[in-house]
Amino acid sequence: MDKSTPKFQDNSEYFENFPSPDISSPDHLGNTTANSDTNSLDWNVSSPLHNQSDFSNSIPSELLVFVERLQQEVHSLDRKCREYQLYAEESKLEMRNMELELELNKQELNREREERKKEFSLATDYRIELEEKLATTQGEVVQLEKKLVNIKKRDEKYKERIHSLQKSLIEFQEQIKELDVKVCEGDKCVNQLTTEREQLIVDLEEATNNAECLANQNQELELEVTWHKDELIDTRESLNHLQKQFEFESLKQTVQSCADEVSLLEEIGQDGIFGGPIHLQTDQESADEQTDIPEYMTPQMLPPAKPTGFIDAPKLEYLEQEVGRVSTLEETIASLMEQLDIANSECDDLHSELFTSRAQVKLKEKECVEMRDKLLELDTDRDRMRNKINKARVKLSKVANEKQMLEERCSCYSNSLEEKREENLSLERQLISLIEQKIVLSEEIAAYEIDVSCLLKSNINKKLQTEEHKPRKIKWFS
Repeated sequence: MDKSTPKFQDNSEYFENFPSPDISSPDHLGNTTANSDTNSLDWNVSSPLHNQSDFSNSIPSELLVFVERLQQEVHSLDRKCREYQLYAEESKLEMRNMELELELNKQELNREREERKKEFSLATDYRIELEEKLATTQGEVVQLEKKLVNIKKRDEKYKERIHSLQKSLIEFQEQIKELDVKVCEGDKCVNQLTTEREQLIVDLEEATNNAECLANQNQELELEVTWHKDELIDTRESLNHLQKQFEFESLKQTVQSCADEVSLLEEIGQDGIFGGPIHLQTDQESADEQTDIPEYMTPQMLPPAKPTGFIDAPKLEYLEQEVGRVSTLEETIASLMEQLDIANSECDDLHSELFTSRAQVKLKEKECVEMRDKLLELDTDRDRMRNKINKARVKLSKVANEKQMLEERCSCYSNSLEEKREENLSLERQLISLIEQKIVLSEEIAAYEIDVSCLLKSNINKKLQTEEHKPRKIKWFS
């Protein structure tokens, strides 16, 4: 119960001790009351045998009527007091239940509010973490985009250099074609030598005087010519290889610069787009395009036609010089072949390095694609979290609305409680006034009962002298 409500002493036991006689007579308001036998006023009195009419004749009728009215008023007031007490207790119980409901509602609201605050704090923390991750990933993406721009610029430079190398290769191919033309001219010279050899054979057949010597010499010359022809073929191939060696030596510097830049790419680990592979002419293609006579052979350097008669000494010296020249050419060709093999191996190494750099660039592109996919996933996660935050805000708004509704209900309940408290205060005041009236009436009734008891005692003392003393239960006002 609220502290503002005053506490009253329950005087029901005090009023229950008073007897309630069974009287059917009008009260001071004009109403008639008929009480049951249980509420009748009974006294156990020890008196001699006598009739009840004697006692009724001895008491004045006006006093009896007044006592009856007082008793009726006391009973009605007692009944009203009990009703008011029951109503006050019920109202107090209702107030207590309403206060408990309010406390429970407040506890539930506080609990829900704390849960919502925790959820909102968790959502804000997760949102801050996602924003930080997005900021870091965006910075990484910006750096990667800058690196991609630099790689594209470098790729453009490499493309320009590759185009220049391709142009130089085209020039080298043109030079090789020119060398092929010169080789064709050498083949023509060889054909002329073969015709001259045939003529020498005819001349040798016609010469009969020195047939054996000339035959031996002619056989030696034929062997030398065939060997020289083979050597010319070898020199043609060696010249082709030599030309390629010169080509690779010129390419070596450019390829070396390319290799340095490729190494830089490997260190940086960037991506780019390279041009097509460098097409180099193979040995088989160059061999298909070559002919028998090399470039340096001129008609003046060709061996003279075989004379019909004996071979003079200058021609033999010329042949010996040619043989020495061919041997030197073989040595140079062998050295050039070795250099060509070295250049081919270096070129293969450069091709392998270039392929590795392209593979690294592709790996970097894949990494960039993966980073973009991760960024997209982070964007989707951020959108999901925003949706969750919006849903949480909607739920918070609903909870706030519910809280307002509950607060309004609480205010209504509090207003109703205040009204009930005011009603209880008014009822308690009425109870106080009724209790005061009841106390006054009880005092008056006690005084009248004392007077009645005195009269009864005097009558009883008179009757005791003549009758036997027997306890009887006397009903008053029956």
